[in-house]
Amino acid sequence: MFETIADYIHRTNASIDLGPDESLIINQLWNSFPQSVTFIPGDFNVSMTQAPDWARNPIMQSFIYHFIRKSKKHIENCEWQRQDPLQLPYSQNQRSKKLIAAWKDSPPAHYDMGEILRVEPVANLLAVYPELTVSGTWKHGLAINEDRLTPDDDTSIPYLMLSRFLIRLGVNARRFQLNTAGSLAND
Repeated sequence: MFETIADYIHRTNASIDLGPDESLIINQLWNSFPQSVTFIPGDFNVSMTQAPDWARNPIMQSFIYHFIRKSKKHIENCEWQRQDPLQLPYSQNQRSKKLIAAWKDSPPAHYDMGEILRVEPVANLLAVYPELTVSGTWKHGLAINEDRLTPDDDTSIPYLMLSRFLIRLGVNARRFQLNTAGSLAND
């Protein structure tokens, strides 16, 4: 593979900027062995600068974490090995603890949380059960905004709160199905 890359560089007099080494290797692998290349999901690799809520959460839920700049201060608190029983990202949440205790090793394939007020129970279920899909209804309205706020929240604007909710789910957000009730235009 490296000989092929070097030969190409020599033939073109390196007149083409081919990119960094890892790009050259990936391109060569894809061109030579496409049947052997398996792409991993993007959530395999998490940048803590792009996911600051996850930098503060010490429970690893992805395979590779990149602690960059300000997020480096969270490295020492990170739990690098998952334990048995699995740690919960939000260990104080009673709703998820009750469901986990009831389901044990046999969760349903799908669970509807109903109206969603907080991210904690959803995040815990998705962290413990990697095959589980969770759905919930996001209800827009000022009456329940106060119930959703946590000390980390920096907004009470409903559509921004939904964004924060999904960010806090991190890599597990892809297994969350959002149901909506009401409309943002009415808030």
